[in-house]
Amino acid sequence: MNVDWVVSTTSPEFKRFSFNSFLLLGVDENFPEWSSAKVGIANLGLNVRPTDQLRISGTWNYEFYNRRTDGTRVLTRNVPRVRVEYQVTRQVFVRIIGEVARLQQDSLRDDSRTNLPVYFRGSNGTLTRAAAFDRLRGRLDFLFSYLPTPGTVVYFGYGNTPRADRPGGTRDLQPNRDVFFAKLSYLFRLR
Repeated sequence: MNVDWVVSTTSPEFKRFSFNSFLLLGVDENFPEWSSAKVGIANLGLNVRPTDQLRISGTWNYEFYNRRTDGTRVLTRNVPRVRVEYQVTRQVFVRIIGEVARLQQDSLRDDSRTNLPVYFRGSNGTLTRAAAFDRLRGRLDFLFSYLPTPGTVVYFGYGNTPRADRPGGTRDLQPNRDVFFAKLSYLFRLR
């Protein structure tokens, strides 16, 4: 039987800020093990506009799943995120996004029946135990936009996704992948 309690709030869109929140607590599916679990999910959001050119938004998403049988933690996900946008002039726009996501999972077991370990079958037929892990991912994105005339847009951007993985826990974030991109769009008018 699933029973969830939910509380949600949303503020009006004030001139300089707005916020929202969502909280769920209850007993629901523990999807990694497909058994009953005590579940908690929280989402918070805040939008701040200190000036007409500057917008800052922050979100925090958190969730946990504890086994109903013994209360041990199966999964925890924690993701804070910040987005800053600045309209320098009518033609120039800058955006930066930063995020850190941490996912912790216990070694999976058949909690609802046998308590035996869970195994995954690989594409080659081998079995691998669903072992505990602690993953930390980061994200940093930068975008520069220039709109000299209507229909003409130039974008330059950079993205970085550092990560830290190890079975026993995380270490410092290490560079993983850098991405650079550019886009030019020009509107041709035929007379």
